Amino acid sequence: MHLLLLLGQQPPPPVQSHLPVQGPPSGSYGLFCKGLTHTLLIFDLAWRLCINFPCLYMVASMMLNAHLRVHTEIH
Repeated sequence: MHLLLLLGQQPPPPVQSHLPVQGPPSGSYGLFCKGLTHTLLIFDLAWRLCINFPCLYMVASMMLNAHLRVHTEIH
């Protein structure tokens, strides 16, 4: 910048970024947020369907367990 002033040229104006502000890196809260999101979705589903929560939790746990078994058997 000092070289530009010595040569008699004006420095370019600062560039304003229109990019959205990003939150914390995805790796820092990724696992926690994923588990929390799943739990909140189950609570929300139970509330909307007026289903007894322990019943819905048991069914969702069995479905997730079956999904995890298939996933681990493939790998």
